[in-house]
Amino acid sequence: MDDSLLSVLPAVVRKPKEARSEFEQASFQNVVTMFGKEVEKLAAEIAEGQAGKAARAEAAASAQAVLDEAGQKKIAAETALEEAKTAEKVGAVALRNAEKNVASWLGDSKRTLDSYDEAEAAKADFASVLATFEKLKELEPPPPEPEAAAEEPVAEPPIIVHTPYGWRFIFFVFFVFGTYLTLGIAYNVKRNGATGMDAMPHIEMWKDLPFLVRDGIFFSIDTIKSKGKAQYQSYL
Repeated sequence: MDDSLLSVLPAVVRKPKEARSEFEQASFQNVVTMFGKEVEKLAAEIAEGQAGKAARAEAAASAQAVLDEAGQKKIAAETALEEAKTAEKVGAVALRNAEKNVASWLGDSKRTLDSYDEAEAAKADFASVLATFEKLKELEPPPPEPEAAAEEPVAEPPIIVHTPYGWRFIFFVFFVFGTYLTLGIAYNVKRNGATGMDAMPHIEMWKDLPFLVRDGIFFSIDTIKSKGKAQYQSYL
């Protein structure tokens, strides 16, 4: 706005409209026109600012929504991270347990296979003993041949041929004992996981058997001695 117009404006305003000169009237009209233009300019700027304000408010709301969504995603990511850490710890414990189980399984499998090999060796030994007894059975002496009949046969008592049952009985005892030993070892290995001498059935009884036999012998000797001493004293 022109400073010269502003300087004359107070004097022009104080004069009545009829007392103003043409220059003063023109100057006043120019000032009014200039003020109108400034008002229109300010109104346009205000209107433009209102449109920008709405756009800025919308942008701010959109940014706030994005911020809220990012915060929710951050919380979800932190929760997922904690769950992943917990799952990692659980997985590490499960992995250690699995490694221990694998190591234990390998040891148990080795002991089982060793016991199986021992049982197979015992079975092979028993088969060898069985084959030996079969050969001994074949060596039994044949029954005596009957004598040729004379022209005038004389009644004789019938000859009774006794089949030797001793070898059969011994074979039967060894067969039963071998069957008992083989089945007992297989049962202890498969069901109880026993190894070595512990796989033998009724191992405690067989360990105590020599001592029981020894005690029986001593008891029999003491009994015989005590009876002989009592009989000798009765003679006296």
